[in-house]
Amino acid sequence: VTPTTGAVVAIRVDPEQESARTGTFMLRADGSREPLARERFDALARGRKVPLEQAANSGPESGPPQPSEEDALEGTPELLVEPERLPTTIELIDTPGFNDMAKFRAAISRSELPRADVLVLVLDATQVLSRSELGLIRDALAAVGGLGSSGARCELVINRIDLVPEDERARVVEHLREQLRDVLPGELEPFSTNAKLALREPGDASPAVQAVAALRAKLFGLGGESKQILPARARAAMLRNARLLGYNATIQARALHLERETIGEEIVAVEQAMRDA
Repeated sequence: VTPTTGAVVAIRVDPEQESARTGTFMLRADGSREPLARERFDALARGRKVPLEQAANSGPESGPPQPSEEDALEGTPELLVEPERLPTTIELIDTPGFNDMAKFRAAISRSELPRADVLVLVLDATQVLSRSELGLIRDALAAVGGLGSSGARCELVINRIDLVPEDERARVVEHLREQLRDVLPGELEPFSTNAKLALREPGDASPAVQAVAALRAKLFGLGGESKQILPARARAAMLRNARLLGYNATIQARALHLERETIGEEIVAVEQAMRDA
């Protein structure tokens, strides 16, 4: 199955606003950016391989030589957009699906979760909320520290709703509410969308296209609440790191008094305690 997202992709306004760069780039671990040909960006973002000679022969206007396959693993494909398209207070991080057949892509997605302020969980209307997805949602919420004092928010999207007969759509939403009643607090109001049509005809009056606009407005509104969200997120992150340091200190202290043969057993026990917590 060809994934729609094959790598973590960042979409943001240029942080160096005086330069106002737009287009596709490779963001390196050291914070530097290298121009990336759009064809190469698309291939990396979708997990497809493009022969390097194709990228190299894309013409002089494409800028510096493109990264190699090995180099691409050391950076994040990045799309910089105009400020009128995205508030400067919002960065969108698009991840591969958690149930991606390529296990390493699912692992990358999970590693991105703890730094999220708002989770936008996109489900497929034709197979909404399988048992594995329910478990993944629980994991995602745990990774951000829950939705209470952590400051994290969560929005649910049921995409491809156009593929479900109209008289069955309410039942899909109700099924989602029932399954997540003990997972997500409050009244659940998912966005039932048709993203493909919204991209092609953003002015369409159908509810599924209007739901895309409503989701965008909701996220942009949250971008204006950064002064309330970010301090709580920072506090939650510091508490999580403090707990990890506490666990590590416990391991180190016990290791000083245990024989080598028993250290492995103790580490397994502490890791299990961390998961249970």
